[in-house]
Amino acid sequence: MGGGGALDDARLRYKNSVAALRAVLAAIPNSQKHTELSSASSSVSPGDQAEIEKLEERASSLRKELANKNKHLKLLIDQLRDLITDISTWQSPCST
Repeated sequence: MGGGGALDDARLRYKNSVAALRAVLAAIPNSQKHTELSSASSSVSPGDQAEIEKLEERASSLRKELANKNKHLKLLIDQLRDLITDISTWQSPCST
């Protein structure tokens, strides 16, 4: 029953990936709050301000990329579910 082991491994990797993704998504608002507080509480040099803006643009770009990857991941998960359903159908005994 090697197929069950591979499926279990895939489920475990999927669950770990989802947990890691949720942790990253949960950390984003806290990071933004920290950035807002630190910039509001101290004066920033023009060079630092430019660097902050560059980093904020990069963060925005990464958020968009993450959203696109999440859409792709959802599509792959849906396809995997369909594949598992098809395999289950093939393996189930015919009822006549």
